[in-house]
Amino acid sequence: MTFKERYDKLLVFKHPDVEEIIDMFFHRPAAAIFASAIFSTSITPNQITYASLMMGWSGSLVMYDAAISHVVFGDMGYVLAAVLYLFSVILDCADGQIARAKGGGTRMGRIVDGLVDAMVVVSLYVVMVIDLGNRYGSKWAIVTGLAGISMWIQVAVYDKVKAVYMSRTSPSGADGTESMEEVAAAWEEIKEKGSFGEKVGMFIYFKILLQLQNVIAPGSAAVDENRLTEGEIRAFQYKYADVQRITTFLGLGTHMLFIYCAIAMAAFWPPALLGLQFIFLTTFNFLLIYSLLVNRKMTNDK
Repeated sequence: MTFKERYDKLLVFKHPDVEEIIDMFFHRPAAAIFASAIFSTSITPNQITYASLMMGWSGSLVMYDAAISHVVFGDMGYVLAAVLYLFSVILDCADGQIARAKGGGTRMGRIVDGLVDAMVVVSLYVVMVIDLGNRYGSKWAIVTGLAGISMWIQVAVYDKVKAVYMSRTSPSGADGTESMEEVAAAWEEIKEKGSFGEKVGMFIYFKILLQLQNVIAPGSAAVDENRLTEGEIRAFQYKYADVQRITTFLGLGTHMLFIYCAIAMAAFWPPALLGLQFIFLTTFNFLLIYSLLVNRKMTNDK
């Protein structure tokens, strides 16, 4: 198989109604190049997931040095940190591409992937809180922390709206979208047969993250796929496809685009990081309110 053939095989997208634009046109194509290069090796999708975590944490360490300690890097450390965060995002896309190309990803793999995303975001926001607190005072550290919390809520709501939409337009489980009921069943199975790491990961995912997500954006994504007719699926898609596409701007890939661009700009103009927080707290929160209304309409549309 040639490199081009591997690339074409690995360049896999989510359903077009739920795929983020930045992922479609940049992150996933870049990830497919990397995935094509290592596809024939023994590297596993989980190893790529952990490499994404290490890349993200390395970005946080470099940014901490550039912002606080100044031991190794000067202001240009912000640029290096931005590049490391970008590579972390690309690896985060590549693990799923390889998993699907080799027979499909597992629910546990997707859960680990989500937990890694959270650990990368937490590390970078801890550094940003310290950085902006030192530069501008404690009130701006609080603003930055609130922006980080807002970011998590925004991504969680996007994931929920996506799950509801996909359950009614592609109920066979495409794109790795599971309902709370399906994850609950997996949790019971892992409690009996899973490893310690799987139990810890599933507990955090199901008992904490998904429960909080359901509080913020209530409603079930569960649907009896055998009761959905082709006409009902097409009607639902026709009614909600456009509004669903708007909610994709709350996805993690879009947030990370703003983050690594702002961090790179901070090497030359430090207030760029403050601007990032205002964008997340204003424009993205208006979109969050819109997405919550969309979630309510879709979950009540029987």
